[in-house]
Amino acid sequence: MVDISLRLYDYLCESVVGSENIVVYRRQFFDVHDDFLNCSGGHLVEYITSGSKAEGLDFPDSDLDIMLVHKITIENNDFKGTNAKYKHMDRTFLYLDVRVAQPGFGMIRIDHTHPCLNKDIIKRSSSAYLMSECVVVTDIGTFLSGKLWKTINANLNFKIMPIKINGPCLTTLKDSMDLALALPCDNWGNIAESFFTRSRSSYWPPEKIIEKIRQKGFLLVPVGSKSDSVEDNPLEWRISFSQVEKLLIRSWNHTQFVCYALLKLFIKEVVKKAERVDKLICSYFLKTTILWISEELPLSTWSPQNLIKCFMSCLQRLIYWNMHEYIPNYFIPEHNMIDRKFEGQPREALVAILKKKYDIGWFSVLECHSLKEFHCFYTAAKVAKSEYEFDIATMPLLEIFEFFPNVTQITGNTNFKFCFDKVSNSNVPFMTRNMYLLRLICLSEDIADHTFYESHQKTNKNAYTLRRKWLCPAIIATYKNSLSGWLRIALSFFFFEQYNEALTILDYGRLTCTVEKLFTFNGKECRQFYSAKQQNTSMQKNTVLEDIRLRTMRKFIVWSEPHTANETHPFIHLATTVRKIHCPSVVFMYYLRFLCFFNLKDITQFRDSLRSLHWTVKTIFCIERVSSMKNRACLYLSRAYRIIGKEEEVSFWLSVAERVKDKSSRNK
Repeated sequence: MVDISLRLYDYLCESVVGSENIVVYRRQFFDVHDDFLNCSGGHLVEYITSGSKAEGLDFPDSDLDIMLVHKITIENNDFKGTNAKYKHMDRTFLYLDVRVAQPGFGMIRIDHTHPCLNKDIIKRSSSAYLMSECVVVTDIGTFLSGKLWKTINANLNFKIMPIKINGPCLTTLKDSMDLALALPCDNWGNIAESFFTRSRSSYWPPEKIIEKIRQKGFLLVPVGSKSDSVEDNPLEWRISFSQVEKLLIRSWNHTQFVCYALLKLFIKEVVKKAERVDKLICSYFLKTTILWISEELPLSTWSPQNLIKCFMSCLQRLIYWNMHEYIPNYFIPEHNMIDRKFEGQPREALVAILKKKYDIGWFSVLECHSLKEFHCFYTAAKVAKSEYEFDIATMPLLEIFEFFPNVTQITGNTNFKFCFDKVSNSNVPFMTRNMYLLRLICLSEDIADHTFYESHQKTNKNAYTLRRKWLCPAIIATYKNSLSGWLRIALSFFFFEQYNEALTILDYGRLTCTVEKLFTFNGKECRQFYSAKQQNTSMQKNTVLEDIRLRTMRKFIVWSEPHTANETHPFIHLATTVRKIHCPSVVFMYYLRFLCFFNLKDITQFRDSLRSLHWTVKTIFCIERVSSMKNRACLYLSRAYRIIGKEEEVSFWLSVAERVKDKSSRNK
């Protein structure tokens, strides 16, 4: 069993979870991301990343949760503070009352006589106005309704991006991100008293972590209990410990973390495949299980040779809790997290499946799809050398930076200056500076995309100055993706009718179009890439920035086209609320090359460019194999044929584009 545990631990570290250093780098990545989002300090909310990704996992469908913590003070009615921090409680008009709610929940009482709720102040303050819309008066007092808070915020955010309500979260329609609304409470009072006072045989968590948790406080999220009805109680708020759970998880050793990852994989890829049980168990129950078991097992037990033993202990505890239909919250044990939550659903079936897998023993974990190559894994065949761990950790996460592309002004950009200062500060650790540099490059790409048209208006008196300022982030952006970065600059020359200069850049871009380019960098692709890199001496000298720049090819995007674009316009814009050029980079390169020669009236060269564009689209050369990209490629080829008047070709490629689009719709 020891040998199997060691081999399984090595496989998970190598091929699924990542080494201890890789996990640490992922966590640092999200710390940098949080610092970036909150650097201006003027927001009404604080952004805090949570969920599996922020914990250090990067499974293909790991969730990204963003806590939107409103900067509104909530005081605890049970707290009697003498600390200077709480001397100004008379300024507070929101009070948490847990005595009128179910365990694990609370209601927020409102002192409606407080001067902060004066009508004139409400008119001037957006946060005060939002709060005033959520006030509910009952027989037992005036409360802030969690349900109304969530609904009103959902309506406000829907104007920015399409979302749906999912529990306490606002979820993007593609399920790529959860935005969890929250209010902070710094003083614990009697909440979670047993957590702070109970004895622990394992001496985990250590006292210093417990003290940090006490100082950190907790959050309130807008979802109520189901104790009295099928619907959530509209006045209650759930007490959330996501911030302090992050501290606890980071205090685990790597075996504890790997066991947590294995448990998540096992439940998702084995247990949830059975009919009717997939909604009966969630990842939070698994986290709770590991937290409780970590208190009970000695820290020495959590070692690679005991991985299977620890996993089976967690599985046994899950069976016990589900048999008795009581899963105690780690901080508030009297809160049964499945109380009335899954009534009428086949919990017996879930227990039967868990028991069956437990009786099979450790062999049951091999049913996980993620472990399909475990049988041919040898511990000697390690890929993730220490010099590549930073690259493997950060490269798959770069797309996360694209979730917040709204800080895009060219001048006076607080976020740009913040990143630049961090990169320039020699006191910041080297790897952390690299992360800020990556963030600076991604931000530069956002700025270059979103301000392109604004900076290229010929009618603007300041056109030259704006364009010159735009060039700075545009050049920095070439370090993220060489081809699309230089395409953006070539398009700039094209707009100012500097066709020869644009062609010089496009000729350079052609050199970067090679078939081994990667369109994304997920964890598996990263490991394969660096395995090949070890064998190639010329590639070994490349830094992570050079790998990202030269080995990836992303789609070309330019946002915010201000004019109406009809079918005679040379560029095709998506019919969305914010118009944008959106096209495979290699297709746009040949198309722009065709336009330059067409405007120069160089018949031989523009025909040659059109042939190259036709061949690229027909063979799907260096085009991402997704329907939307193939559709855009066909549309651009049809537009090129329309410009030279070949209507038969136009009709053919428009029909191909429509077929691709219809096929994509049917697959959805």
